[in-house]
Amino acid sequence: MDGYPGFFSPWGTHSPGWKMLPPVLKSLRTWVVIVLVLLGVGFVQQEVVGVYTVPSGSMKNTLLVGDVFIANKLAYGIRTPRWVGIPGTDYGRTVRSFTLLEGKRPEIGDVIVFRFPLHPSEIYVKRVIARGGDTVRIIQKQVYVNEDKIPLPPSSNLEFARFFKPGLIDPTIYPPGAGNRDNYGPVRVPDDHFFVMGDNRNASTDSRFWGFLPEELVIGKAEFILFSRGPEVEDSTVVNQTRIERVGRWVF
Repeated sequence: MDGYPGFFSPWGTHSPGWKMLPPVLKSLRTWVVIVLVLLGVGFVQQEVVGVYTVPSGSMKNTLLVGDVFIANKLAYGIRTPRWVGIPGTDYGRTVRSFTLLEGKRPEIGDVIVFRFPLHPSEIYVKRVIARGGDTVRIIQKQVYVNEDKIPLPPSSNLEFARFFKPGLIDPTIYPPGAGNRDNYGPVRVPDDHFFVMGDNRNASTDSRFWGFLPEELVIGKAEFILFSRGPEVEDSTVVNQTRIERVGRWVF
């Protein structure tokens, strides 16, 4: 098969493509190193850190639309994937997850990245408000966990400050009959689950609407902002769209 007429011959060394390759790329050792490096980069991206872009304003002003942030996937130990499929699509399936390395559990106040329970192919970012066994109650927008007042995060935002009255039952709230966005509960969080909310609490679709987050769907902890790009305006460029003041900011 030496002299196979293809541009890059997989069998011989007489094809035009092979002759054009630099000498360093003709070494088997070089290709082994390249493959190992690519596998290492893939492992780091898949199992150690994740890079995510914020698509909505539900975490404003802690995270803004256009922020690109790093999540530490080792913060809470290592688990096998709960959902396997093509990222960014619904092509996949939910599988049983196993713990490979025990770590600490997410704490109240942590900003976490997780798979959305109703559509596991989608990635969400919210703040942990309560853990399994805790009781959550909201009175006139003020959140209480086990009767303790939970202060607003330092960079939180409350858009649309209209209050929903106590006693008003919103049919979109979970569980049914729990109240409304601003006056909720009391509701007990099931074991091995979390109650999460966005920092922009009046404009966040969170546990008040879709329920409790299973612990096995937690991917990692949001750590810092890698890059931030604001909305495009007429005659704008990538440079003047970049929010330099947000780059490198820790998420807390």
